[in-house]
Amino acid sequence: MEFYKQVMEEQPPSGVLYHYTTQSGILGILSNKEIWASKIYYLNDSKEYEHANDLVITFLRFQNKHMMNTGN
Repeated sequence: MEFYKQVMEEQPPSGVLYHYTTQSGILGILSNKEIWASKIYYLNDSKEYEHANDLVITFLRFQNKHMMNTGN
């Protein structure tokens, strides 16, 4: 949770999330309360992969720093 707070402070969401899907897709999202991710090969925008990769790297650095500071 600490990592999530740090990421949100550094890069808060713009306030709007757009997700392009079909009518049956949105009904599935709302009824299951989840959004599934696709394989990177099917993404329309290469920036989506780069953003996810940046988040993972930031998370790993945060975890490493936290572990070094706590000795765990």
